[in-house]
Amino acid sequence: MSVSAVSATSQFILRDVFGSLGAVLFAASRGNSFDAYAKQYRLFADVMNNVGMALELLAPTLGQVYRQRAFLTLACLGSLARALCGVAAGATRTALTRHFARQNNSADVAAKEGSQETFASLVGAGVGCG
Repeated sequence: MSVSAVSATSQFILRDVFGSLGAVLFAASRGNSFDAYAKQYRLFADVMNNVGMALELLAPTLGQVYRQRAFLTLACLGSLARALCGVAAGATRTALTRHFARQNNSADVAAKEGSQETFASLVGAGVGCG
């Protein structure tokens, strides 16, 4: 099967549009509940990130087995899951940072949280390479 550059580009544009529309609809429909259920949505974000990565990793393999339509479907669903993760994680991060900021130091808490994520990524990269 021959795949053209235009076909591949249009599939990735469709994947990104699908994820973006899903993120907008999710934020519009659930926006009022992020503060009240911050821990639950943070867990939801982590699960959606894992689901999204798994779907995106499976897309090329299953696309070869079940044709190009399976690739596009899995890529779009993976993009949607990762977009939902981004919305939920971003919204709940603010609520959780506010909770941990006891002395009006939200910026300090946010900076330290970002540093911890960076450190964890560096450790993961080191373990992965070693």
